[in-house]
Amino acid sequence: MKRFTAIVSMAVSAFFIAACSSSDDDADKKLLTFHVGSQNSIDSGISRETVVMPLSNFAIITSKDQFMYNGDLVKVELAQVNDHGGPITGFYFTCQERGRKRLIQATGANMGGFIVVKFNGEPIGLRKIDTVITDGKIFVCSEVEPGTDLEKFVEEMNAAIKKINEIKSSSSKW
Repeated sequence: MKRFTAIVSMAVSAFFIAACSSSDDDADKKLLTFHVGSQNSIDSGISRETVVMPLSNFAIITSKDQFMYNGDLVKVELAQVNDHGGPITGFYFTCQERGRKRLIQATGANMGGFIVVKFNGEPIGLRKIDTVITDGKIFVCSEVEPGTDLEKFVEEMNAAIKKINEIKSSSSKW
């Protein structure tokens, strides 16, 4: 009887592991993360790393730990703002309530620093923290390689946001 119970337990475990490793949708493997950083930090220790932005070659020392991720977001849109030097293309992120609170905390505590956005571990955006962001909406300048289809890239990020939020909502029912 013990052997039968062990076999049934292993079969059930294998079923759940196989169900969790769906290969039909890549969006569940894509992580969008937000990190705070500074130019004046010391790049030592296990919690910090130097990130070089791909377009501007701007080097910044960031926390390896994110303060916000896909599950804190509602959506991302492609946007442009006009600066004295002309239009700047970037990403406009809208946060859920938890993300809004985290954004307030991160921008309030790191005034003068930077927010680095990563997608799949690669830096894609940079924002100078010049104010406390209280409305849960943040524009981040794009650091995505020229020639990239930004509309398709935004669709990919939105699919990753949707997938994480679906996983969160289905797991909260249990």
